[in-house]
Amino acid sequence: MLAWHPEYLTRFHKSINHILYVGESPLPLQWRQYICILGCSQHKSSYLLEYHIREYLEAEGDPEWLSDVSSVPPKLKNLSAFNNLLAHQPWRIDNQLMESLLRGDAAWSTAEIINAML
Repeated sequence: MLAWHPEYLTRFHKSINHILYVGESPLPLQWRQYICILGCSQHKSSYLLEYHIREYLEAEGDPEWLSDVSSVPPKLKNLSAFNNLLAHQPWRIDNQLMESLLRGDAAWSTAEIINAML
């Protein structure tokens, strides 16, 4: 579908490349790729899922995270409900959910949450 809009496709690829690989980020590359895996899983996109699994492993991501959710750091696990809503019902993201992510032992910084949403 995007191939029918080459100018948009070019800009899209540049943006994704900058967000994931080039630009400064408060999140390590492995975490950014793992968050991509979470998003692809929510949308059941097998092509993108396989792509980001490869990218995650090439970025020296822990393979155990892919097979055993209990090995994923609590901070990333806490992103699960947020990711589910962001993928399917973003209008339901409320202050209570955001506060649960921004407070506590496995708290996210505002910059990290913004980067995760991108």
